[in-house]
Amino acid sequence: MAMYRVQPKENKMQLFLSTRFGDHYQEHDLENWLEQNPQILTDGEPLLIISRQPATPFSGVPDLIGLDEDGNTVVVELKRGRPPRDVLAQALEYAAWLASLSGDEIERLANNYLQPRTLAEAWHEMFAGEVELVEGETAVTLPANLQLNSHQRIFVVVEGNDDRITAVARYLRTLGVDINLIEYRYYRIKSGEEMLDFELTVGPVQDTPATRQVTGSAKYTEEKVYTQWSTPMQQLYFRFKQRLLKADELLQVFPQKTAVSFYKQTRDTRVYICSINVYGDQIGISFRTDSLEPHMDVETAVANITQQAPDYMLTNRGIIWYTIRFTGSEMAVDVAANLIIDNLLQAVSRT
Repeated sequence: MAMYRVQPKENKMQLFLSTRFGDHYQEHDLENWLEQNPQILTDGEPLLIISRQPATPFSGVPDLIGLDEDGNTVVVELKRGRPPRDVLAQALEYAAWLASLSGDEIERLANNYLQPRTLAEAWHEMFAGEVELVEGETAVTLPANLQLNSHQRIFVVVEGNDDRITAVARYLRTLGVDINLIEYRYYRIKSGEEMLDFELTVGPVQDTPATRQVTGSAKYTEEKVYTQWSTPMQQLYFRFKQRLLKADELLQVFPQKTAVSFYKQTRDTRVYICSINVYGDQIGISFRTDSLEPHMDVETAVANITQQAPDYMLTNRGIIWYTIRFTGSEMAVDVAANLIIDNLLQAVSRT
């Protein structure tokens, strides 16, 4: 089917023409974009890039290496134009190389790429919403229960459709290989406006019940998360959740390892509104500014929340996360919910 740019005021529709990505860009351009926006590949699931084209024992180098919230390593292999037949073999070689590395070696690889930040600092910023010192520690450390590199995930990103590669990728999933195939297409109109369309063609959604794997955030449930919290904190969580769902019944719950996120599903992607976590008697409400930027005026929202938050609420803006933290109480939870509804949820709903 064709894709059009709608101009309602002029009552016109402009055709987006599908054209070769390589006629306008190099492979490293796509690599640059995905390095800064890796959540495009994971349908909004946070992904921390920890290396780009690291040296390996093989003749080639992986384009990007990432880390998910569970500490699993992620290989991202990109191809421009018609992909070569050995693209899956390349990705498997890189995953095998990663599997041979220890957790300490993964941490050194990441620290070299992330400097001057450490992997521990970047992990907390990406997945916890803030950097927090453990009592008695003088430096930020990775969570004690985090197992680095216990599992490897593969994302192969190719231009257009290739039945050979699709068939092999599907076969590999039946063997238990956590491989995902993403196809992209490049469009432009005569005025020069451009669009990239990404489609997951082989992955968990396409698995049959007999071959479906439980990986990443899919293995977490809302109950597993909130039962880690005290009974009073659980009650406050349900109060916060109820207020958000009352404001927008289309809001969805997305449980993660230690937090619960709320998102809205659009035709093309998930828009994550916020996450809630509990630290003893403290509650943290966080949202990713980079995730919300395409859908609303984040700077205005951040300024409003900072100004409207009562003195008993601590607000902090990190590199990509904005966090509201406070001692748990019914009044504080209601105020926090209203801040999210008025400044984030309603703004996203209008887009």
